[in-house]
Amino acid sequence: MINLILSLLILAGVVFGVSYLLPGVKCKSFTTAIVVAIVMSLLNWLIYQVFFILAVPLIILTGGIGFFIIAVFVLWLTDKLVEGFEIQGTVTLLLAALVIAVANFLLRLALVH
Repeated sequence: MINLILSLLILAGVVFGVSYLLPGVKCKSFTTAIVVAIVMSLLNWLIYQVFFILAVPLIILTGGIGFFIIAVFVLWLTDKLVEGFEIQGTVTLLLAALVIAVANFLLRLALVH
């Protein structure tokens, strides 16, 4: 349970940090970032499984870029579902997904080891 809470707080911190880093990403407050982290986590849990199964050929053919495409879709959907969180433009969406994925991975890696 502690790992889940810690993971959500790390993701929320990353999302909130990205809102300061990228001008096209707006996050109203840290509370909104926590809601974004929860929604993203639920979407990853619910939708990622289906997309992963459907995208296996794409993932194999692209050497893993299919994972990134799924992450972009989850972030886009989160943008549509959460009030107070907005991503403006496709390029900003792609950059935000990349930064969130890399930063979240590195922070989790640092905390595990």
